[in-house]
Amino acid sequence: MTDVSVVIPTYNRANTVSRAIDSALKQTYSDLEIIVVDDASTDNTISILESYGDQIRYFCHDDNQGGSAARNTGIAQARGDYLAFLDSDDTWEPTKLECQINLLRQRDDEWVAVYCDFEQKRSNPFIELIDKKFPRMSGVEGGDELINDILARRFAHGGSSTLLARRDTIEAMKGFDERFQRHQDVEFLIRLLQRGKIAYVDDVLIHKHDTGSPEIDDVESSRDLFVSKFRTLIEEAKTNGEDIDGVQNFRLAKHHYTSGNYKTATDYLLQSSCPHHRDYLGLVYSMIKGLNKI
Repeated sequence: MTDVSVVIPTYNRANTVSRAIDSALKQTYSDLEIIVVDDASTDNTISILESYGDQIRYFCHDDNQGGSAARNTGIAQARGDYLAFLDSDDTWEPTKLECQINLLRQRDDEWVAVYCDFEQKRSNPFIELIDKKFPRMSGVEGGDELINDILARRFAHGGSSTLLARRDTIEAMKGFDERFQRHQDVEFLIRLLQRGKIAYVDDVLIHKHDTGSPEIDDVESSRDLFVSKFRTLIEEAKTNGEDIDGVQNFRLAKHHYTSGNYKTATDYLLQSSCPHHRDYLGLVYSMIKGLNKI
């Protein structure tokens, strides 16, 4: 039995997957296994994975199924008491797992997971400046009382790469919802908080990297699925004065402006509410970026 199973999903990330794997291999916490799930890559990802020999365990999908399915394959193969997820374009600091394991073991059983502070490396210096000058709320601990802040996009946990969670909790949740092509990290976190509390390590232990914009159809369909799945929670949040539908519309407006769909974007914007004052700056950037696609 292993203490920690690290699950790395990847798809056509031959240029970054080694960086992620190497950061997992450099962990100061040594009782771990590294599982990489290749989601039917068409580049030379497999040859890179083979070069690691028995330092990692890797599994390959015959068909591309998405990041959630790749994570679930890793969960099914895992032997650890704890599970940690690392996106193949992100990297960890060497003490990431050690700090999180030590903290979670100090807590009682109602604490089912732990996350940490993170650094977002942006490809655009303007967006990076927005991140640094106008950060979203983070660094909080708790349970389902955090869900409203997640729905309203005030809370930033940095995605699944920041998480370490108890394996039995994740198995009880049946892992990730494979229907989601976007929002899978947020969807997973909401269900996690419905089962227990999440702790926080106040150190930057993750470095996240931009890897391009999602397809607008995936953004639309995942938004619809998210709203449908969590309609009861959204309605409860609305009774507390939260305009969750407006926040979702604001996100869609930004994506459509980035894609150059100005009319659709403006329709969404007129039915939206800005989740955070920093998002106005992001909206302006999306408008400017989309001009090149008109």
